[in-house]
Amino acid sequence: MLVMKGKKEKVFIMADFDDTIFARKNQLSKEKLLRENRWDAWTKIMKEVLGFDYMLKKYYKNKKFPKKILNKIRNNDWIVLTAWDKKYQLLKQKVCKLEDIEFIVVDKAEQKPERLIEYFKKNNIKTDLIEIYEDRPNYFIENKSYLEKKLNTKIDIYYVEMDWNRWYKKIELVK
Repeated sequence: MLVMKGKKEKVFIMADFDDTIFARKNQLSKEKLLRENRWDAWTKIMKEVLGFDYMLKKYYKNKKFPKKILNKIRNNDWIVLTAWDKKYQLLKQKVCKLEDIEFIVVDKAEQKPERLIEYFKKNNIKTDLIEIYEDRPNYFIENKSYLEKKLNTKIDIYYVEMDWNRWYKKIELVK
């Protein structure tokens, strides 16, 4: 019997880092200063009060975290597109031993869709499908048809909810 195999779809994976690959719940629940302040104060607290070195050693160095999305990333073309402080995000990449994955860091989450377009254009990437993994996918959801048109491809957006750094509560295709 002859079995004909169909053409394999070329998939590009884009994932966020914080609360998509590595959960921050532990640090946010244990650090009193972070718990008692709003998100917009965290940068100053982490940089000037607690210090990046302290945070990296206590919460990232040699810590286990689920690999389900990372394994999917490593089996396709991929990037991690994340937001916040570039220096800190790249230090987390190094401490978590993820240097084999390209990290792109933007200042604010709302910049991610345009940065994804820039990345594709700059690197002349053509793909059949982009899978986006995000704990806060709203900017991608709002811009999905625009992104599909600009990148001339289909996009699937997955909402990710982590169970601390043990596993994933949810990886759900957004309809």
